[in-house]
Amino acid sequence: MGTGDGGLRFLEYDNIMKLSTYATRLPSQEPRMPDPRAVQDGPTEPIPLAQRLFDNVYLLLVAGIAVMALLYTGWGMWEILTLPPATLP
Repeated sequence: MGTGDGGLRFLEYDNIMKLSTYATRLPSQEPRMPDPRAVQDGPTEPIPLAQRLFDNVYLLLVAGIAVMALLYTGWGMWEILTLPPATLP
């Protein structure tokens, strides 16, 4: 503050206009990143099979339920079939 400029350089006209521009900018006016699917720089590579399978949420849901059902059903059947015969009193 002792430099003679009053210590208020941030209140200069240009800085106030920059601040008001940022404050009044609507979200729709924000610069957006380009859609990576829309940018075509060259020949596109085919999407690998594993990526296509893991991107399919419904396939993962069905696979998870099927694996759980098969494993627990198989485990239960194994337990039933390997039980020793019960001795009657």
